[in-house]
Amino acid sequence: MKKRKQKHFKPPVFTTIIGKSTRITGDVAFSDSLHLDGEIHGNILGEGENSTLTVSDQATIRGDLRLANVIVNGRIEGNIHAEERVELTRNAVIIGKIEYSLLEMAMGARVEGEMIRLTESREDQPENS
Repeated sequence: MKKRKQKHFKPPVFTTIIGKSTRITGDVAFSDSLHLDGEIHGNILGEGENSTLTVSDQATIRGDLRLANVIVNGRIEGNIHAEERVELTRNAVIIGKIEYSLLEMAMGARVEGEMIRLTESREDQPENS
């Protein structure tokens, strides 16, 4: 049986940065990539098949996420629906449900909730589809 080669994920260059002294109350929609050092109290929608959110160790989100990719090193209180990839680094704290196609979790990351793998990620589908 041939072993499938795993593609290494390289996050895109940030197109939007929310600084650590910024607090947003309300829903946020973005395309491409967003780097968060501050706080968002609201839902986050990543538009596009490569939308990527990076949550730094200084950042906090209170709301649900729906996007393609998320890299978490901060705190999220809400549900995550990631069509492609969820990467939880050692300082990540998730309080809520995570739905993902691919998951990478470092020692020290904490999840208080369900973890559900989505079926038929784009990487599982044949290239001719």
